[in-house]
Amino acid sequence: MNTFILASKNMKSNIKAYGIHLVAMIFSVMIYYNFSSLKHNRGFISSSGLGTAIEWVSQACAFLLILFLAFFIWYSNSVFLRHRKREIGIYSFMGLRGEEIGRIYAIETIFIGIIAIFLGLLFGIVTNKLFIMIFLKVLSKEIKVDFYISVKSLIETTLCFAVFFLISSFRGYINICRSKLIDLFNAAKAEEKPQDISLIKGILSIGIIGFAYYYYAYDFNLTHIDRVPVVVGLIVWGTFWLFEASIPAVIKRAQRNKKLFYRGSNIIAISNLTYRIRKNYKSLTAVAILVASAITAFGCCYSFKYDMDISRRLDAPFHLGVISEKRKDYSSVKTIIKEIEVRNTEVRDTISVDFVEMGLMEEGDTHLVNNIVIKYSEIEKLVKAIEGKKAEKILKNIEVGEGKVVNIRNSGGVIFFTGLINLQRDDMKFSIIKEVSCPTFGKIYDENMLIMSDEDYENYESRFTEYTYTGVNIKDESKLELISKNLKSQMNKDKFYSKSFINPRDYEEGIVIAFLGGIMAMVFMAASGVMVYFNIISEAYMDREKYERLMNIGVTKGEIWIVIVKQGAIQCVLPLIVGIIHGWVALSMLSNILYNSQIVPITISIAVLSIVYIVFYFLAIKKFIGVVTRKR
Repeated sequence: MNTFILASKNMKSNIKAYGIHLVAMIFSVMIYYNFSSLKHNRGFISSSGLGTAIEWVSQACAFLLILFLAFFIWYSNSVFLRHRKREIGIYSFMGLRGEEIGRIYAIETIFIGIIAIFLGLLFGIVTNKLFIMIFLKVLSKEIKVDFYISVKSLIETTLCFAVFFLISSFRGYINICRSKLIDLFNAAKAEEKPQDISLIKGILSIGIIGFAYYYYAYDFNLTHIDRVPVVVGLIVWGTFWLFEASIPAVIKRAQRNKKLFYRGSNIIAISNLTYRIRKNYKSLTAVAILVASAITAFGCCYSFKYDMDISRRLDAPFHLGVISEKRKDYSSVKTIIKEIEVRNTEVRDTISVDFVEMGLMEEGDTHLVNNIVIKYSEIEKLVKAIEGKKAEKILKNIEVGEGKVVNIRNSGGVIFFTGLINLQRDDMKFSIIKEVSCPTFGKIYDENMLIMSDEDYENYESRFTEYTYTGVNIKDESKLELISKNLKSQMNKDKFYSKSFINPRDYEEGIVIAFLGGIMAMVFMAASGVMVYFNIISEAYMDREKYERLMNIGVTKGEIWIVIVKQGAIQCVLPLIVGIIHGWVALSMLSNILYNSQIVPITISIAVLSIVYIVFYFLAIKKFIGVVTRKR
């Protein structure tokens, strides 16, 4: 019987053993095809009006995906090979040479690859239209989506994954050829030798992670973005040592607590964990980092979309806005009111606030920079008119005093405020003590805006020309475009702005990034769950003989259940908790920079991750029980 026939028969008899491994491969191919198809779908790209954004973002995501999936396939194939070392040993014992066994494994891996690529592409083609429809729903676009098959994507996906599976099969072949018969039979016992736990590494791991958090958080803003690679390196290093030394040290300490150690089935669960966490610390570190990456990616994408939504609203806080010189020019406001009445609608509400344009220079500079300066009572009135009940939350962040002002960032901008900034002109001296995100006039003015105390404003306003901003909302927004079109020809375009002037494409590109990045985060979440599943299943094959001996001496299946549930739960929960903490710290800093809460993305990320982990945990426990209780 040649190796090809033997490999095909062996695969048919072990088809159930592939299970999650094969599903994970199919899912990887399907996801990559969808991203690749998006960048090659010229009809969709042109009709959406977002050609450059979709093409660039989908290419970037596809590149990151292929790097990640290469690692993921390598990892899952390594785990699968480890599961089958004893089976390979039996082949060797039966007289097959290492090269022949290696060829059998290589052919099986290629078979798996062919099945995964075929089914992955099939599911990718079927789900591609749904993927695009969801994408359009997020963009709030109504475009007819035709069924589309990208030949370029089919070829690209097939070639990429064919290379991965060929490399994986060759690696497995080399690994088997180099293995000794005794090592294959004793693969489960090779890891049982107790290893020393480095207390120094354990203490340093906490110190490294703590320092990374401090270095990241201390006075962090976007001018310190160069810290991020250093922080990521420290986090990975610290997490690596955390699982290698700190957590095993804690478990070893628990063994010395006789009351805890000898309670029920803890003696078995804790003893197993001491060895298993030490053995799996690399994969546990990878899972924790994946969890942190998923939470951070999801939080960034959510914040990006949130910021786009806020920018859209702040760019035009009122349907119509006009600026006129105070006490001299009310004709523009009258023109607006008259045009609204002509169009058979009414003014829903209106507000007017006063401000001055003030040229100021930074301390030590010689160039005046134009600023809009508004007093606190006026900004309070404006924010309440725009935000309603939410106004108090914004206003409590605005603290002004004698000589102290607050800077308002432009709508859609990112805060670069790095500390106290001193401004001056003649005898006037001010210090910018804070920068906040706050609704104001929108795109009608691009200058910086400073909020000043009422007392300071009243002392200096007579030196400058004072202006009035008037915001108007109408009852029937459907008539806004026509009203704005007529008004635009009658008024100075620099002093008039309408909500209808906003170009949706200015915000849709950001939503493209947020959506595709969110899909990437979901892939990371699913992959971390699969890796946890593989970790737990690996232990099932390693511990099978132990549990058989325990059942032979009278331990019941119910007690075995309890031990497995405890052991699996700890290995599932530990990387999840560590990853959540890393992700939470990262998003907390993002929250400080963007001035928006990260509670919602963190909560959603944790909820989705928890669901993913619960599903894979129960699948793994069910498989674990089947492996250790099945009679051979």
